[in-house]
Amino acid sequence: EPHFSRFHSLVGMPSANLIDTPDNQETLDAFTSAYLPEVFGTEAGNLQEGENARAAIARLSRAVYKERMGVDATDIPNSEVIDGTEYMVFPNMIVWPSFPNPLVYRFRPGKDQTTSYWEISLFIPFEGERPPSGETYHLEDGDKLADVPYFGGLGAILDQDVENLHFMQEGLVANSSGVFHTSRYQEQRIRHYHETLDRYLDGTL
Repeated sequence: EPHFSRFHSLVGMPSANLIDTPDNQETLDAFTSAYLPEVFGTEAGNLQEGENARAAIARLSRAVYKERMGVDATDIPNSEVIDGTEYMVFPNMIVWPSFPNPLVYRFRPGKDQTTSYWEISLFIPFEGERPPSGETYHLEDGDKLADVPYFGGLGAILDQDVENLHFMQEGLVANSSGVFHTSRYQEQRIRHYHETLDRYLDGTL
């Protein structure tokens, strides 16, 4: 399919690149210490009988969704409850259809070829009557997404993306070879995007 690609980030699965692979409890501790410090080191933050790290993280996450948002995620698959899934939809949209990152990105042309507008929409799950929409924030170049209260901890992560984009664009402009190298696995979606764009340009799509 030329018009979309998918990225799936598993939570509770240690990287295969680690020299010393953490066990399930260590993996769970790494998650709770960063995202749920109130349960880190408590009985709730320990593995229950028959659990692996992913099952424990899903259990804790369902409790958070119920307590903080009133959403019952009992029948939602673990993957949708804890993992990050992202669809890049050609030509200018990225959708995260999962509980942890309920985001939609849309990119629009800016004032010239070096700029663009990045729209970020946050879709919080709810039950019952639809709550009113949140406030719209307009940020200028240099403003911090971490200062937008709706984003919570996501704001700081998005700021890292913004900072990286500046460096990437500067590197592409400074590149004198005319060759753009992408990694074999993690950046294959960039190649997929440009393959689709090239097919439109040469009339084969």
